[in-house]
Parts: sequence; structure tokens; C-alpha cells
Amino acid sequence: MMMTMMMRRSLVYFLGFSCLLCSVSGLLSSKGVNFEVQALMDIKASLHDPHGVLDNWDRDAVDPCSWTMVTCSSENFVIGLGTPSQNLSGTLSPSITNLTNLRIVLLQNNYITGKIPSEIGRLTRLETLDLSDNFFHGEIPFSVGNLRSLQYLRLNNNSLSGVIPLSLSNMTQLALLDLSYNNLSSPVPRFAAKTFSIVGNPLICPTGKEPDCNGTTLIPMSMNLNETRAPLYVGRSKNHKMAIAVGSSVGIVSLIFIVVGLFLWWRQRHNQNTFFDVKDGHHHHEEVSLGNLRRFGFRELQIATNNFSSKNLLGKGGYGNVYKGTLTDNTVVAVKRLKDGNALGGEIQFQTEVEMISLAVHRNLLRLYGFCITQAEKLLVYPYMSNGSVASRMKAKPVLDWSVRKKIAIGAARGLVYLHEQCDPKIIHRDVKAANILLDDYCEAVVGDFGLAKLLDHQDTHVTTAVRGTVGHIAPEYLSTGQSSEKTDVFGFGILLLELVTGLRALEFGKAANQKGAMLEWVKKIHLEKKLEVLVDKELLKDKKSYDEIELEEMVRVALLCTQYLPGHRPKMSEVVRMLEGDGLAERWEASQGRSESGSKGSNGRVSTRAYPYPHRIAAAATAVQHSPAKFSGNKNPTMPTVGVGRDRLFAALGETYTKEGFEDLCFRFGIELDDVTSENEIIRKEKHIEEEAKGDEETIYKIDIPANRYDLLCLEGIAQALRIFNKKQDIPTYTLSDIPKDNMLRMNVRSDQTSQIRPFVVCAVLRGVTFDEARYNSFIDLQDKLHQNICRRRSLVAIGTHDLDTLQGPFTYEALSPKDINFVPLKQTKSFRADELIEFYKSDLKLKKYLDIIESSPVYPVLYDSKRTVLSLPPIINGAHSAISLQTKNVFIECTATDLTKAKIVLNTMVTTFSEYCEKKFEIEPVEVTYDSGESYIYPDLAVYDMDVPLSYITDLMGVSLEVEEVTSLLNRMQLRAERSTSSESQCLVKVHVPPTRSDVLHPCDVMEVAMNVYTEVLTWILCSHKENFALLNREDDNSAVIIGNPRGADFEVVRTRLMPGILKTVGSNNKHPKPIKIYEIGDVTLLDDTKDVGASNRRHLAALHCGATSGFELIHGLVDRVMEVMGVPFKPDGDIIGYCINRSEEPEFLPGRQASIICKGKHVGNFGIVHPEVLNNFDITDPCSFVEIDIEALL
Repeated sequence: MMMTMMMRRSLVYFLGFSCLLCSVSGLLSSKGVNFEVQALMDIKASLHDPHGVLDNWDRDAVDPCSWTMVTCSSENFVIGLGTPSQNLSGTLSPSITNLTNLRIVLLQNNYITGKIPSEIGRLTRLETLDLSDNFFHGEIPFSVGNLRSLQYLRLNNNSLSGVIPLSLSNMTQLALLDLSYNNLSSPVPRFAAKTFSIVGNPLICPTGKEPDCNGTTLIPMSMNLNETRAPLYVGRSKNHKMAIAVGSSVGIVSLIFIVVGLFLWWRQRHNQNTFFDVKDGHHHHEEVSLGNLRRFGFRELQIATNNFSSKNLLGKGGYGNVYKGTLTDNTVVAVKRLKDGNALGGEIQFQTEVEMISLAVHRNLLRLYGFCITQAEKLLVYPYMSNGSVASRMKAKPVLDWSVRKKIAIGAARGLVYLHEQCDPKIIHRDVKAANILLDDYCEAVVGDFGLAKLLDHQDTHVTTAVRGTVGHIAPEYLSTGQSSEKTDVFGFGILLLELVTGLRALEFGKAANQKGAMLEWVKKIHLEKKLEVLVDKELLKDKKSYDEIELEEMVRVALLCTQYLPGHRPKMSEVVRMLEGDGLAERWEASQGRSESGSKGSNGRVSTRAYPYPHRIAAAATAVQHSPAKFSGNKNPTMPTVGVGRDRLFAALGETYTKEGFEDLCFRFGIELDDVTSENEIIRKEKHIEEEAKGDEETIYKIDIPANRYDLLCLEGIAQALRIFNKKQDIPTYTLSDIPKDNMLRMNVRSDQTSQIRPFVVCAVLRGVTFDEARYNSFIDLQDKLHQNICRRRSLVAIGTHDLDTLQGPFTYEALSPKDINFVPLKQTKSFRADELIEFYKSDLKLKKYLDIIESSPVYPVLYDSKRTVLSLPPIINGAHSAISLQTKNVFIECTATDLTKAKIVLNTMVTTFSEYCEKKFEIEPVEVTYDSGESYIYPDLAVYDMDVPLSYITDLMGVSLEVEEVTSLLNRMQLRAERSTSSESQCLVKVHVPPTRSDVLHPCDVMEVAMNVYTEVLTWILCSHKENFALLNREDDNSAVIIGNPRGADFEVVRTRLMPGILKTVGSNNKHPKPIKIYEIGDVTLLDDTKDVGASNRRHLAALHCGATSGFELIHGLVDRVMEVMGVPFKPDGDIIGYCINRSEEPEFLPGRQASIICKGKHVGNFGIVHPEVLNNFDITDPCSFVEIDIEALL
């Protein structure tokens, strides 16, 4: 068959842009102005946008459907406006009523003031209006009662006053009405809304109790949706409808839409089930549908836990005891038996809250597996975490090393970010501590016990509830007032960070410090005195100071920021994540030091002044998030290093010449990005602001963006080698150490009694027989500079010294001496300096002066000597002139002094592996022995290959595709990870991955998965397609079946295909001039959303075939169906039954009416065939009639 050739060939075709939809013309006035554009620009003009989220709103645009925060229908009308949590202020323009097709408005959690426009009642198609958590004042417009399509109205947490309009009582379609926490007054009409709340209005509900308010308890997001319409598709572009995930995500609005879309879709799929509101004094016993949550019987859990035996007890907490259990299918679970189960409210209320907990799904959150309810018991069932909690692991052996502790901190923070800023409604944990952070099989942090505070406070209608938590972790405002917010969790997280640093529980730490409750003040004091080693877990100190001092100080600073007294001064958890990852901490810390904690104003000047009377303001302020635009939209990621390489030299190293577009495509497939094309002289001209035309003979420079942790790609040699391996033009190198006896090795003797005071570690290696030319030499020097600025943290963690070994005499010594006792000629100088004189000399040097403060205040300076007391270097400042390398250097001695031994090893490995290809013995490195005066001895570099067994299912499930082990190993091999099928397990298919010394970025199975997924994008050209191809071009409406890709790399990669038809039609359209007839078939996977699967989707294997020619070939396709069934052993039964198949009439939009059929096999629909509709053929530029069939093969088996 010609299918493979044509499908491969069609990958290089790109469909032309579609014509603008004719509906746009209907939006133009006689002057050519788009009314919707004008309305949106009026809205923008009335708002203050401090973070520029509306910057791409352009008055001169033809239509606004590509604007951020704007959603359009397939007809190109604006149907959604969503700018929640964007720190917007100003007023809401009445021009919003000119957006007559609006169905959803989400403006919550901003600072918008003024009155709600009375004209808003003209938006008759509006279904959701959320203006909550703003500063709107005045009366609720009477015209709101005219919104006959409105189902969800949230005006809570504003300053609205006056009476509640009687018109709201006639809105029988309302599913939810929330007017709580305003200044509204009586009388109160009888609301028809199924769920409403008016608590917190002092002139109506002075006691805040529900019976006084003539209403129902407001259960967030647990409303009756039986009468709802199809879910609203929320998206960014006119061609991108989104329900479950957002394709072109833009900032926080995308995160909000994901949760809302997921909820609406889930409820729509289950709209035959009944959901009940809970009214005080009434009890229901009806069953609540909880999707894929399993409801266990109490007896089943009794048996699983051996009748809740003390031998199975995993732990005790504020919410109940946790037991290990084994189900009948041998699944190991953790069963939480909640305290006072018979006092936890009604069954439906409990199930509703359990449902909300189950909807919080994130890698760093403990997934709820099931539940159990009886009259006296309420239990929750979770997956069992074999590594236990962080609290238990801190006391166990082996001790958690520093890198794992930092990973735990970041993982737990990400889980809390999800609860606070991505859940709707948000979830406040209220008991963040090490005992509630669990560890999965790979020591990833998993936040547990979230949602339980709300679960146990079932009769409360807002966040002001009884104090729950653990002494030592409870925020002061929560302890004194009972009022909690996200900042309560931030405080607990700060204490958690100190637990990770000290290895002690909060109360234990306070006792150890003998501070009698003043623990945080003591931490501030020792931080100010720079004595942080006092804090560090003694177990970490045993391993030669195995922690990173800079990272330690950063973590303590984050902890102190999180535990500030006033909630408004504490950062949001999203800020905490960024600070732990090294972004923005310095600025936030500096701001905190310049602010008095006793001041009356909060961090934004508004929060703390209303924090106690209005606790919800804290929550509103804490959810405001600023996000940068997605990378694919052209905004450069600031964390990606840029490497400049000569184009011609790069192509010579690759053994192939590319066009600019061809090289961009290669970079795209590999996972790097060609950022700019320039020249060295052009770079100089820009730096010096010289206006001069480029000369024709200037060398072309490619500036390439690489991932931040790919240190092996920081120079031309690394990029070229990686791309050669990717293109299968080179095997993965095997790096070896020279086979020389230990007694003959070069030796570095360390005076650790001296160096431990300032820079305790050193690692070394030798490159023998190196051949330098000018380009290689420059690349060698540039790589050192790149590493110094990147992983070396501007030489504070690691400093690299490179020397001409032939000018030196071993053995070498590494010492730390008084600066007055060090004297040598530094690089590029001709006279000798004392070290203290050198510091003064370099204070005027633009390049070196920024490194001086690393050692300047120390009483001793680090220095390296050879056996003749010739100075090699004064790290981290300068090398000696005596051993400077040049183009003539043949043997290079490399030393890396460090405060972080792990990073020093990575830096040394990067240097020697990258340039060992220029050695006389390719990829061979000579080792050096490093000995300490304590008697310890080490051989460097460590080029050991790290082996990792990763379950195939772990990789494919997270990728969302079905691949054989050979396919996965092939992908990994192309990305420099040698891999094969592991033989270590007979019961599980494992991929054995050999991680080379060049890939320090691969530490965890999820890294292996991400590597495979990066290269898999080349294959995904057929697995992924555009949203339009999957639906609109086939004349189909979006049926919520497709997995939509977040942040797609382009318009052709928006959704995972749900049928094979688009790809086959694209192939035919791209080969229209091929002689007819064309016959194509494909057997491949499609992916459908599936809420019964943990990953939320399932793959199905389909068979598809097409005939294209002068005639449609309908009878041939029909005959093919019969033949397939015959081969499968399924007989034809005209009336259909459970053993045969039949053909029924169908009405699928992609086929011609009356010339199509559905295939029914064993009582199930398994496929369709027919003559393709002429409109569909035209959409794919096909000029000849076609017939097509697609069958779900798995349904036949």
C-alpha cells in the first residue's frame, strides 16, 4: 500500500488559512467599525490593568477572537469574557451590553469599583455572571431580573447596598444565587434559585445564621445541573473551543476555565443523576453519584484493615486514625476513620463535600480513592503511600538528603498552589505540616488531608469556623479569631520549611532551641547573625556539609516570609513556588526588610485594613495571580539560556547544511529553539549602539535557546553531538577513564582544616592530547563562562580553573591562607600581586569585580599550588598567568573548587565529556586523585552511568498514548539515553534506562517520561491535529470527547485526535494530483476522554479506509466492512443480535445524507461508513468523490 509513503510525505504540507467567517461582516457598522471590538475597547479603557493582561486588545483588529480573556463561538461572536484574579481596578463600562451574545462573564477576585451597569439586563443570553470579590457599590440593578437565561449569579463579597430587587424572585431558571457579604437590607424576596446565600448582610442576617435568612446553605459548586444546557466551551481563539482543558492557555483565566469546564462537562455526562441541596433540619437518604469514586461497604473496610487492628494503624491525627488495608483484589489502601462519624452532618452533605475533594486532582495532591458512610461511621479511602509521611521519614534511615528535602518543599508548595488558586471553589488546608505531606514511590511530595477541615465543619457557610490544626503550625490570626484564609496555609508551610531544615517537628524545634514559644524570633536572630548552620539537621552535617549553603539561606528566608505576623505580608503560594525555584526571592526579601511588621497597612495597602471584619478579602487578595504569556506565543522564556554558535561551523559539525526553516524545524523536533539569526559584529554594534550597515562577509551566528538544566548543550560541541544522535548519525558516546594505576595518578592534596572555612571541595581531571584550533579554544572558554553564570551561580557555588598541564608539576595542593601570604602573577598581567592587593586592583574591573565579595571579607583565601609552589588559581577570582592555556596547549588540567560538591561534579563532567571528543583518545578522560588530610581519598571525574528501571506503563500513561517498549527505547536513545527492555521483573514491563554523566537533568522516572514525550512530538504530527480538523472541517460540533492540549506548539497540535478521518483526508488533499483512484487505510490509536481512567482518557485502536476516484467507491467500502467482519468471525444478522452484526441508517454530518450507515456489532455501535459529504471534501481541498469507513477494532474483540 502507498499509505506510509503518502502519510509521511503529507507531514510537510500545511493547509492554507481558511477564509474569514462571513459572520464577521454582520458585526460591522456602516463605518466599518466592529461593534464588539469597540465594546471591548471601552471595557479596557474603564479598567486599570497593572499587569498588562489586556495588552493585545487592539482597536484596529478585524475581530477580537484571538484576544486574551475573550471567548468566541464558532460563528465568531464574543460569548465569554473572563478576567478573574488579574488585579484589575477601575469600573465596569456599560458598553459591555453591546456584547449581545455574551453567555459567560467572569470578573471575580479583582478590585473593580463603581456601580453595576443597569444596562446589563440587556444581555438576554447571559448564563453565568460572576462579579464576586470586588468593590462594587450601590444597588443591584432591577434589570438583572430580565436575564432569563442566567443560571449562576455571584455578587458576593462586594459593598452592594439597598434592597434586593424583587425581580430576582422571578428568575426560576437560577441554579445558584450568592449575595452574601454585602450591605443589603430587607425585605428579602422568596428566591426561586435552587441554592442561594445571603449571609453576611448585617441588615438582613445580624446573627449570620441561616434560618434568619430564609435560604439554603450555599454549597460551592455542588448545584443542581439537571436542567443545564450543554457546557459552555471556553477558549481563547475563534477556532479553539475548550471544555476540559485549554489549548492556548493565557494566564490564570485558563486555569479557572479548566476547572469550570471540567466540572460542567462531568455534570453534563451525568445529567441523569440527581443532586440535592441540603436544607437545615431536613435529611435525605438518596444516593449521590460520585463519578469514578468508589463507595465501599463498612464490612469491606473492616475486613481490609483486620477490623481496624492496632497492628494496621499508620497514624493518628486531628481528623481521625489512618489504617493500612488490603482490598480483596490485593490493592493496598489507607483508610481514614473520621472522628465523630455520626456527628458529621447528613449523608448527602458529606457526599457532596467528598465529591469536591475528589475533583482536586494534581500530581502533588493525595487522590481520593473512595468513601464509606453508615449511620455511625464515615471513612475515606486513599492510595497507600509506601514511603510514609515526611515527618516519619525525617526520623528514619537513610536520612533524607538536601536535594530530596528541597524537592519535597517545591512539590508540597505546588500542591497548595493548586488548592488555593486552581480549585473552584478554593480549598484551604488549615493543617499544613510534615505529617500531612506524604511521599510516593519516587519521594515526590503528596499533600494529604486537604478538604477535611471543611468536611468536618459541614454546617459552616464560609471560612470562619472552629480552629483546626496542629500547635506550632497555626497562624496567629487563625488562633486568635478562628478566621482562616490561604495565608493560614502559607504560615503552616513556612513552619514546614523549618521542619525540613532542622529535621525536627515544630514543637521539638522550639524545645531544642529553648525558646519557650519564640521560635521564629530566634530563627530571625540567627539568620541575621549568619549562623544558619545551627539550624541544620545534624544528620546532614555528618556527611561533610552535604547541604547547599546558599539554598539553605534561601529556604530559611522563604520560611520567614511565609511566617510574617500579618497575613497580608505573607506571599501567595504561587509566589512561594517561584521563590523556591530561585525567582523573585531577593526582591521580596528586600521589600520585607524595609517594611515594619507593626504597620497598619497590608502588602497591597488594602488587605489588612479589612482583614478581620472581612476575612474574605484576604482570600480574594490571595488568589490574585499574574502569569506570563505562554512561550509558544512568541514571548521568550527568561529562564532559558541562549547559546550563540557559528552557523557554518555548526552545519559542518552536523555533517549537513540546512535552510533557516529546516534548522528551525530540527530544533523544534529536538526541543530547543532558534531564537535569532545575527552576526558577531551585529551583536557588538547593538551593544555599543553603533549605526552601521552589515558587511557581506560577516559570519552568521545562530542564537539558540536551550532548556535551563541542559548544561551539556551550553556550547556548539554539545548541541552538535545531541543533534547528530537525534538524527541517528552518531551513537551515544561511552565515556571512559584512562587505565592508569592509582599510584601513577596526579594527586590533589586538600588542607581541609583550612579550606573548610571558605570553600571545602575540589574536583579535578585531565584531558590528554587535546587538539585546539581558534574556534574550539573559544568554545572551551565560552563554556566555562556559561557554566559560571548558570549552575555555578556566578562562581559562588563552583569556580572553574583550566591550566596547561605541561607548565606545572604535580602533585598539587589546595589550601586556604591569609591573603597577605599569597603572591602570584594573575592571568593577563605581567607583575606579581599579593591577594589583598589583587582584590583592590580588580575593584575597577567590570568583569571580575562582581566576584570579589565571595571571598573578600574572609580571613583566608582559597589557593591552589603545584609542587613548586606555583599558583594555579585564586578561586573564584582569577587563574595564574603561568599555567594559562593557549592554542598550543595539548594537556589540560581542570580543577573545580566549590561549596557544593554535587554541582562541582556536574560542572567537571560537563567540561570533560564535552571536549574529550578532541582528545587523542576520543572520549577518554584521565582521572585525578583528591585526598584530604583527614585520610579520605576520592577519584574524579565520576563518569559512572546511572541505571534506572521505569515501568513502561508509567511512561505511556503520563504521555497519554499506547506504545510498545521498543518504541519507547527508540525514543530515549535518540535523546542520548541508552535504553532497553529490563529483565529484572517478570510481572511488570520495565524500561532500563542508562543515564550518562552528561545528563544530570535526568533524576526521576518523570524526567524519563518527559524526555520520551519531547521527542515523541515528531510522531505526534499524526496523533495530534487542530481542533478545526477534528470537528468543524468534518461538519461536526465539539462533543466534548477530545483531549485538548494545554499550550500547544502550534495550531496543528491542539487536540488529540478522536478519529482517523482527518489525517487520511489531509493526506488525500496533499496528494490531489496523484493518479486516481487513491486507496488508503490506516490502523492507529485515537484518544477519548474517559472519566473512569485515572489519567482521564483512554486509547482506542481504530481501522480506517478510504477510496477516492472518479466514482466514490461506496460499494467497495461496503464490501470491505463485510470482509473485516468475516475475518473477525462475526456473521451478518439483518436484525442484529448479540452474536452478529448489522447495518443501520445513520445521520453523521461528515457523510452524505442517505448514503451512509452505522455498523452494529453484538449490539454495540462500532463504526460508520459512507460517501464523504462534498462540504467536507472541499474543506480538505479534495476534488474527487470519496467513500470512507472507520471501525473501532477493540469493540470487536
